[in-house]
Amino acid sequence: MDDEDAARERLGEARSGVSSAVAIAVLIGRSEGDNAGVGLLHGFLNRCCDDLFESYTAGGNYMSTEQAHLKEAFRQILVPFVRARSERQGPSRSKALLGMLSSVTGSTSSGNAGAAGSTDAGGATAAGGAASEAEGIINPQTARMMLQVHAEAIARAIELESEATAADAVAALTGQLVSTLGDEYVFPALEDVLEALQDLRQEPDVHTFDVVRVANIVVRLLQVHFQRAVVPYLGNGNYIYRDAVAEKNQLMSRVEMNLNLITNKFVGACKQWIGGLLGKQRKGDFRPAEDDFTALEAGTQPCRQCTEFLRRVERACRQSLGTDNQARVLGEVGSALHAMLMDHLRKFVVSVAGGLVLAKDVSRYRETIASFGIAALTDKFAVLQDISNIFLVQPTALKSLLDEGPLARLDRATLQALVQMREDSRSSKLVKQFTS
Repeated sequence: MDDEDAARERLGEARSGVSSAVAIAVLIGRSEGDNAGVGLLHGFLNRCCDDLFESYTAGGNYMSTEQAHLKEAFRQILVPFVRARSERQGPSRSKALLGMLSSVTGSTSSGNAGAAGSTDAGGATAAGGAASEAEGIINPQTARMMLQVHAEAIARAIELESEATAADAVAALTGQLVSTLGDEYVFPALEDVLEALQDLRQEPDVHTFDVVRVANIVVRLLQVHFQRAVVPYLGNGNYIYRDAVAEKNQLMSRVEMNLNLITNKFVGACKQWIGGLLGKQRKGDFRPAEDDFTALEAGTQPCRQCTEFLRRVERACRQSLGTDNQARVLGEVGSALHAMLMDHLRKFVVSVAGGLVLAKDVSRYRETIASFGIAALTDKFAVLQDISNIFLVQPTALKSLLDEGPLARLDRATLQALVQMREDSRSSKLVKQFTS
């Protein structure tokens, strides 16, 4: 703390001490039964108090200094974050952004507890904030430090400003907080996440959802801080209160819009990645050698890669998103996978042994999607399992499978296209049987 900061704090403490002394003097007067003189004494002491501090607070001197101090305090708190972002600018920026996302989980593991203003702005908190922001990631610790500094500024403003100007002072300081928290901290971090999702050559980093979670925590901390530390000094229903609330709500709305955009981008990147994995399916995967027991037991590599990726996405959703967003993300990814697989099955000739491999793959997809807990998706993949039976049944049983089971409700042209992918479709004249 420099001399100017120390002097500002001593000024606030001195004003608070004098105000307390005035109140004590008034109470002593009342206890001695001198009620008639209490009013005169109180007014006289308050005027003396105002005269004593007038040179420090008159003409906007105090507020100009306080706002400059708050700006500098915020700048110092954000130094690790700003430095890390600056260091990422360069030829390896894409890889740096992916590394940044992968560091989020460890850096925010303790970010859910505590209320705004409950953590000291120095010491361990500062050290923790600096350590976790070495990669330029937003975290609750830094937000709490900013809210703490802001709360201290408000406390001084209430002591040093007159009753008539205190609400304006609190609103001005709060405007600084909202502007800095959004434009210099949260939004730059969210822009980095969006940029990381642009590189479709890389697997989408599931830690994206940790950034979404932390951003939501920061917004909630701001809301709690606003209600506890700001609203009591703004009045209720006047234009100062309305403007402050509108500014805070605008920030929260912008954060929500950005988080929705990130979530949508991530879902799109997942679809692209899954499509790329399925594109690695080899033509011979479903026509294995008769003695290739590995394929029969383990399924194909693209299937294993897809399901492992889907498991990671599911875990990230469970850990970081609310129930509604979990259902939305997993529902969209699962539906996209189903559509891709329906098209995928019409691209590969399937032998008798390959039918067993295909059934193994579909079973693995079905099991993975079932863990999502979305009934509509579970039903879709149950039908997909039935479709895989097209490649398993004997030619004489095929017509019964298509006409009497769950597959009877599907489009006949789609079923015919699938039947044509059986290796024996021509030799057994299955298409003719199918259309008769």
